[in-house]
Amino acid sequence: RRGGVTSVWTRVGPRVEQRVVEQLRADLAGGRWAERNRDLAALDAAELGLRLLVA
Repeated sequence: RRGGVTSVWTRVGPRVEQRVVEQLRADLAGGRWAERNRDLAALDAAELGLRLLVA
């Protein structure tokens, strides 16, 4: 089934969204994001599109 685009945030709710954003903010400020994603950050380009397969 293919429908309209739906944001994950509408499904998880505002409290979860706030918690995730706060954690990302802390990870970015503290360098944890860069450490965990150093291979990704080193790329000149990346295709990061989402795909959903349903069997």
